[in-house]
Amino acid sequence: GILKRSINPKYRMFVCRVEHDNTGLMIPLNRGIPKIYNLETHNRMMKSRKGHVCVYTFTKDKEIIFHHYEPVDCTNPDAKLFIVRYLKWEAKFYSPLGIVVGVLPAGNSVENGMKILNIEHYVSPKFKEETTNEIDRYFHSSYQIPDTAYENRLDCTDKITFTVDPPGAEDLDDALSLEMVHGGKFMIGVHIADVSYFVKKDSYLDTEAKSRGVTFYPVGEKPVHMIPARLATDLCSLQPNKDRLTLSLFITVNQEGTIEKLQTKRSVIRSKYKLTYHDVEDILKGSESWEDKPNLVTNVFLLHRFAQWWRKKRLGNLGLYQQFDLEASQTPEAHLMVEEIMINANHLVAELLLQKFNSVPLRNQLNPNDLEMDSWRVNHANAAVNCLALKSPYLPLGSLCRCQGVCICVPPPADDEKPVALSLEVVEKLKKAVIAGDPDEIRRIVLDPLQHPDQAVALVRLWQIQE
Repeated sequence: GILKRSINPKYRMFVCRVEHDNTGLMIPLNRGIPKIYNLETHNRMMKSRKGHVCVYTFTKDKEIIFHHYEPVDCTNPDAKLFIVRYLKWEAKFYSPLGIVVGVLPAGNSVENGMKILNIEHYVSPKFKEETTNEIDRYFHSSYQIPDTAYENRLDCTDKITFTVDPPGAEDLDDALSLEMVHGGKFMIGVHIADVSYFVKKDSYLDTEAKSRGVTFYPVGEKPVHMIPARLATDLCSLQPNKDRLTLSLFITVNQEGTIEKLQTKRSVIRSKYKLTYHDVEDILKGSESWEDKPNLVTNVFLLHRFAQWWRKKRLGNLGLYQQFDLEASQTPEAHLMVEEIMINANHLVAELLLQKFNSVPLRNQLNPNDLEMDSWRVNHANAAVNCLALKSPYLPLGSLCRCQGVCICVPPPADDEKPVALSLEVVEKLKKAVIAGDPDEIRRIVLDPLQHPDQAVALVRLWQIQE
């Protein structure tokens, strides 16, 4: 259930188009929202019937006052969109009541489309005045982390620590390190920016951060941060060669990657390298440009090896298949390394929290419809037989495919002699990969269900059922 809404329904705003025959009725772009009546007096209602929309504003005392009439072109009424703020919905009315508080051009460009999305998803580039005042008061431009902040923190400033993020990223909130310890073991460090030092409970900063909930990354634009940039991209960003406060998880493993010890510490780090995913991919491919940094190269290779072992243990044979978006597909091994280390760190921290608090919040999705899943298993067995990514629905909950040789996880379909369809485009990709001598690319093409028609249809249908 809902414990507390991040946005009070009284302050919800919706982007709407106008009803063609009644400019006093607003139709939200979000189809899950009913039509909304715009607040009108009798005189203004007569005006709206002549192709105008009543637009309102708020005074400093938050009183609603009429602002102006916005004309609507009857030959192209959808050329303008209207920002509508919800007021109330009484039981005796068929639709809710609201007021138009703004006008937007139709979303016929990226810029206009982003304005619409920002309103629909409550993304505000500007922080509240109380929040910015709090930042200016406590974390002004000349602020330095005081010496007292270093007390009772583990000094990790001498460790080879590095961040891995997309190019141009400034909000660097996690870093990695690795060092050899006694007995030929390794200690992996996962360091997370300690935002709690700067954001005090129930402060204006804390209240607005909870309301925002996430940092929003619009395509081609600067991020809209959950906390002001002074913290997000500076004091709480693990920039290279700067002391930063962190919460660290230290994972001691043997040479086979088996976890033997865990420690959590408040710490101070000084990142040595700001790497991109392309940098890590180049290192893993043996690029000569990193030969002058042998310690970093060794650490990246070892972390990647541990990540591969953890992935295989977590997913079984499915670990061979990687599903990435377009950007990540250019640097698959770098993303695998970071993703798997972070998944494992989150899992380990969750176990520590359970030991201490007995229960912790868990986010998961509902089980898919049983009838739909049964139908899917029957209809797509031919595709699943030859696809690692489609085997999980045939296995008992919590089980993994670890078959060696011929897989027996999927019952043989009735027409198991049906040939596997390959597109000409995939055949050409495979030829290029063979000529280039790139076994990793061959594996990715063969294992990716979206490269094969029958498997792609089955996977998309599975996604639909699981939504």
